[in-house]
Amino acid sequence: MAVLPPSGKNFIPDNQQSNGHHPSLAHKQTAFLWHYTPMHTPPVILTIAGFDPSAGAGVLADLKTIHACGGYACAVITAQTVQNTCGVKDLWLEPIEGVIAQIRTLRQDFSLAAVKIGMLGTDAMAQAILECLNDFQGPVVIDPVLKSSSGQTLMEKGRAFNALLQRATLITPNLLEGEKLLGHPLP
Repeated sequence: MAVLPPSGKNFIPDNQQSNGHHPSLAHKQTAFLWHYTPMHTPPVILTIAGFDPSAGAGVLADLKTIHACGGYACAVITAQTVQNTCGVKDLWLEPIEGVIAQIRTLRQDFSLAAVKIGMLGTDAMAQAILECLNDFQGPVVIDPVLKSSSGQTLMEKGRAFNALLQRATLITPNLLEGEKLLGHPLP
């Protein structure tokens, strides 16, 4: 089992290295002594999105997807939702200053391979994220979460949101979001 610790370096448990096996730890699956090993580093992907406690959307769904694709996921939460599989009951936005601080702190520690952006909530949040990523050269995937599946508005569109869409490498709207963004029905 390879593990990527917060330093961004690859470490592997000493009891799982063929050249550094410790017989005293062979029977203990949870005891690890860490040693640096030059091995493949998985791409670090930052997801910036809302928190869905049912894990059907938002950062929890993104973390599962990134991990399943072999990436190392970091997450910044823009909003908390009160929801289950039946729909969104309530939501509140995280303070923009906290979101900015988290993105900057992660960017200081990790060399990001890509950024995925989901629910933002406000145009002011879109502006803050746009500024945090102004020098980021990697791909940016935007899932423009405009409304919940139950119809609750989750994003106020504005200039910054439109500028963020222009910055995107890939935009992944659902059918209704695509029609709203394009301003006309899709066939």
